[in-house]
Amino acid sequence: MNDLLEQHPLVWAAQRAPDRVVAVGVLGVRPLLYMAEGVAGRPPVIEDLRVVAVDAAETPIFHAETGLYGFLRLPPGPRRIEISDPAQRFMPWATVVQVPDRGAIRTALERGAPPPSTPRPTLIDLVLRRAPSTALPPGLTAVWGVVRETTGKPVPLARISCATAGGGEVVAYSARDGAYVLVLPAEKPGSLAEPPKFVFPRALALHAPKAALAAAMAGPSFVGALPADLDDLDLTDPAGPFQARNHRLRNSAGAVLAGPHPDLPVQAGLRTRWDIELLP
Repeated sequence: MNDLLEQHPLVWAAQRAPDRVVAVGVLGVRPLLYMAEGVAGRPPVIEDLRVVAVDAAETPIFHAETGLYGFLRLPPGPRRIEISDPAQRFMPWATVVQVPDRGAIRTALERGAPPPSTPRPTLIDLVLRRAPSTALPPGLTAVWGVVRETTGKPVPLARISCATAGGGEVVAYSARDGAYVLVLPAEKPGSLAEPPKFVFPRALALHAPKAALAAAMAGPSFVGALPADLDDLDLTDPAGPFQARNHRLRNSAGAVLAGPHPDLPVQAGLRTRWDIELLP
């Protein structure tokens, strides 16, 4: 029998990632960079995140080759996973996963017997959005600002949807202080236009948390209050935690684009500021 496997299975699994996580692990989570709605997340590997299985003591192993955060000892059943970034490069996220029962596989390995091939571990990809304060590469189109009520109160977890070039859509969520950033890599200067075009009006749709969710987001744990799998929520559900809101826009010079649905002026190739004020 393998003494290292028996006594220190986490160390054993870490030596040859990811195959050993697949051998004895139960859950692997791979965070990727959010690009746009309907577009697969993109590498690079995102390290130094805080990945927590709620109500479990286990800390996952990070595998630099694949970007997986792997759990080996979680009990089977549904489990909420919370992801946050101590370096504040990315917005926090929460998801609920189903952890399989792989006890028979572990038992077989510990006895030196051939393990069964099923069930496989749960391996999931999820996307993380850039935090509003993160540095962006030069030349990348982005719009940032703060979402507020007309009273000036910041609105955490406002959902900002922006139509973008080619019929796409980019969605951002505001942080605890109401700050947001829309990163729009598809927006590029219209160099073939005469004269060249650099500013493009893009439609916005705003949703803000209802009272119960807003109260929770004002509590001590932002990630702990996040609804799981935000992107899967039905925004048309009357019982859902969000409601559509009209808005107006205010630029860094104080100029206002009046509501209820002003387009967002996107300046290709630059990072520009537009604050969003939600109308009563």
